[in-house]
Amino acid sequence: MKNFLKTNLVKIICSYALMFSVVAANSRCMCIYHDLDKPEALKKLKKK
Repeated sequence: MKNFLKTNLVKIICSYALMFSVVAANSRCMCIYHDLDKPEALKKLKKK
C-alpha cells in the first residue's frame, strides 16, 4: 500500500510539473522588459 501511494504521488507531481512547463512555454513574463532565456527543451513544448 505504501509503495502504491508513493508511485501515484510521484506521477501526480510529474503531471503538475509538465503542466506548468507547458504553461510557462506558452506565456511571457508579466514585466515588459524582463524575458528570461528559456531552455531548448522548454521551447519544444510551445504551441505553434
